[in-house]
Amino acid sequence: VPLDQKLASIHEALYAQMNFVDRISVAAYDRETDLLKTFLASSPGHNDLVRYEARLSELPSLSEILRSGHPRVVNDFGIFRDGHHVHTKILEGEGYRSSYTVPLYLDGSFWGFIFFNSRTSSQFSEAALRALDVYAHLISAVVTAEMLAVRILAAAIRTAHDMVHYRDPETG
Repeated sequence: VPLDQKLASIHEALYAQMNFVDRISVAAYDRETDLLKTFLASSPGHNDLVRYEARLSELPSLSEILRSGHPRVVNDFGIFRDGHHVHTKILEGEGYRSSYTVPLYLDGSFWGFIFFNSRTSSQFSEAALRALDVYAHLISAVVTAEMLAVRILAAAIRTAHDMVHYRDPETG
């Protein structure tokens, strides 16, 4: 099952419990380029923020999550009204009003964020956050497993390439 369908299934199950979670997205972080890239999203309608990227160093609100080590709750996107980032304008334009952002770690290293967005304000209560943390762990496990499979495949290809090159450098 493709990763986007897995996320859609998780979102469907979550929506049955918390019908205010209108969008889930996952963004990966590339430490070498400082780019945060949204590569996966589940929401009805179009997803203008899939394949969106921005430098983490230019996103103070998200950088603060890493400094504090805690997820972020935004109960009213009105606090970003004067923001100039494209993603802020897109989220507001699509009617999103609040969010819960969870940092993702792999082997102790930061590798991205999960975003839970709602079209209504002030929906992320303590009880909701506890449940969303469970879903965040599930999403993290599913996405990490997929990423590890890709890394293993890439390593196998590099190994095969190196073996062929070692045997015959001219045709390797």
